[in-house]
This record gives sequence, C-alpha cells and structure tokens, in this order.
Amino acid sequence: MSSSLHPADADSSFTLLEGRYLGLRPKQGRPKWLKLKTKSGKVKVRIPKPMRSWIAAELEPDALIQVWAKAKKKTYKAVQVIPTGGAAAIAPPPVKTEPMVHTLKVCMKGSCRKRGSGDVCRALEAARDQHPEGDAIRIEKTGCLKCCKKGPNVCVLPEKKLLHQVEVEQAERILAAY
Repeated sequence: MSSSLHPADADSSFTLLEGRYLGLRPKQGRPKWLKLKTKSGKVKVRIPKPMRSWIAAELEPDALIQVWAKAKKKTYKAVQVIPTGGAAAIAPPPVKTEPMVHTLKVCMKGSCRKRGSGDVCRALEAARDQHPEGDAIRIEKTGCLKCCKKGPNVCVLPEKKLLHQVEVEQAERILAAY
C-alpha cells in the first residue's frame, strides 16, 4: 500500500484541473481568483490567502499548471497549485508560530475601582515583571465589564474568561495559569 501526497487521496471531493494559467482576477483590487484555461474552457479558482502572493510571484501567465481544488457550488477552491514544468508545488509560506499573548483587562470603573481594582492592577503588573514569561502577558486598564456587583473584575483574553472578586493576593496565581 503506497501513500500519496495528493489531496485527492484523502477526500474524493477534490478535483484535478490542468491547463494554462491566465493570471489572477482581482476583486476590488485584491487578487482572489486564479484564471485557468482548460480543455473544457475557462475556469476560475478561488485562492486561499496564504497562496495568493506566492502565485503572483512565481507563476508566469500562459504557464502550464495543475490545480488540486475542492469543488464548491459553482466554483472551485484551490488546495494546491503545481507548475507542470517539473517545478515544486507552490505551497503556502510556513506560518511563524508566535507565542500567544494573553491580555488581562482590569476594570477601572465605578464599584470595581472602589473595591480595589487599582491595587489589583498594580499587583498583576508586579507579578508579571517577576514572571518568567512576562513578555507573553499584557495588562490593560479598561472600562466597565458589566459585572459591577462582583468586582473587581479581570477579563482574560483570548479566552474571554471573566474573573470576579479578584484580590491582590491572587495576582501570582492568575499569572501562573497563563
């Protein structure tokens, strides 16, 4: 049993389109569609964002290409574009994995302020400075988080988790969780 790298092997809904590359078709100034002339006529194929700049830079008009595409209602969406002149497949550029930045938003309004959100914010900033991954944590002062009776409140992003009745002593424990 041999394994192939073609997308069609994983799912039968993929189609192989072969033909001449006619260029990119812009929509409102941004190229989103690849024009392809096949034996059966002209076809337009939607290109995923990571592939767009690569295709514009690497392919010359009138070049022979193969496009593995997923069939949509009336169009196709490209999965892989391969120049048939023996060149390697044009793949999306490698995605740089940046460390996730967590943001702690501390409510500084009304009753949260009266209940000590200023002290909580200072404690979080002090704990962040001592935390080994302090660069990956941002602390922001924000307006009302709509939980005034449960204040001081802290919202943790990107999880959108709300922490209620936060006390100064909890600062290090909160940062350790993120």
